[in-house]
Amino acid sequence: MWEEEIKSLKTLIFAYLIFISFAIASFLFGKFQGLQRMMEDWQFWGVMVASNLSSCFYAGLTIHFRKGIFLAKYILFGVMAIVITFGMYWIGSLWIFLGYYLLLAMSGFFYGWRIPLFTGILSLICFFFLIFLTGFFAFLEYIIWIT
Repeated sequence: MWEEEIKSLKTLIFAYLIFISFAIASFLFGKFQGLQRMMEDWQFWGVMVASNLSSCFYAGLTIHFRKGIFLAKYILFGVMAIVITFGMYWIGSLWIFLGYYLLLAMSGFFYGWRIPLFTGILSLICFFFLIFLTGFFAFLEYIIWIT
């Protein structure tokens, strides 16, 4: 059983590293092209990249020491849901909402229903937090993206 958990956590770390690599490449491409909707450097490097890399480092330590493997998956998915929410807030685009779908699809790799359920509920809470506390987007856009 532990070997399956470790294998799924390694898969998740690999997927996160691919995601971080694509995010860095698109951020640098956007900076060089002069796109206006990109976030500030400190927001991207200091919050988004650093939080994802540190959570991957934490997951690697749990594999090495074989303690807290069950908790590590929840932490990784929680950090990513919060990072996606900050991305939508900073960039001001609902297209980043597709990150929630990707996150939910990645949680489906695991054997069980608890992690996808946790990820879905946390993503919904983060999105509603963004809706009600910021008033950033029009109400009709919320309904379209939720459905």
